[in-house]
Amino acid sequence: MAQQRMLRKNDIRADLAFISFHKTSGAYRVSYHEAAVVNGAQMRARELGYPLVEYCLYAPGMSARRMAEILRARATAGVFFGASLTKVWWRLER
Repeated sequence: MAQQRMLRKNDIRADLAFISFHKTSGAYRVSYHEAAVVNGAQMRARELGYPLVEYCLYAPGMSARRMAEILRARATAGVFFGASLTKVWWRLER
């Protein structure tokens, strides 16, 4: 019985977040290195049964607080940060 439970797919719906330091979705593709890293992360997330959802931190109207609210509301299981050319100080408070 325990083996059957272990073989069953995870019933909990959760996403993995990719936080992009760009204003628009997919802008990371301009960098070959960043695109390769994100593509690898997407493949691995898919193997583990998670979708990798991109969120743009510098999108119009986005703030660190708003981003934290979105990630909590969508039951985000993990966060993957993209490359940044500047230092970013960002804190998720619970």
